[in-house]
Amino acid sequence: MNIIDIYAKSHDTNRYQIAKVSGIAQTTLANFKDKSVDKLAVKTVRALALGTHTKPGDTLDELIKISGNPIIQFIRDHKNLNKATVKELEDLIIWHGLNGGSFNNISFNRYYDEGPDTDERAEIALENVIDLLQDLKDSMQKDD
Repeated sequence: MNIIDIYAKSHDTNRYQIAKVSGIAQTTLANFKDKSVDKLAVKTVRALALGTHTKPGDTLDELIKISGNPIIQFIRDHKNLNKATVKELEDLIIWHGLNGGSFNNISFNRYYDEGPDTDERAEIALENVIDLLQDLKDSMQKDD
């Protein structure tokens, strides 16, 4: 079951009904398997919102929530990452989670838009997220 199916089910509907109400092709919704929410087209989000009687922004927020933490999703999408880098990042995610952190505003849009999806670039992207989360952690600990 893909995230669109999960989303539809949570609104007591299905892909067929959303396609019928919104006018989007059912195959567009069906073909969205094992992809990140970041890859959803705006027209698809609008169709889902129309089919579930919600606002597009609320629809996107719910889809992001369903798909989980964007950092974890990025790690799942890249199987050849350095295990030590992933562990360091996971430890920071846990620390921030325990201290009220939220990851809803993190995205990898620039990563996908600015170049090829390679293991080397993915590793650099994770190192950048680690630096950001570590700086934030240091700042939060300094303020306490």
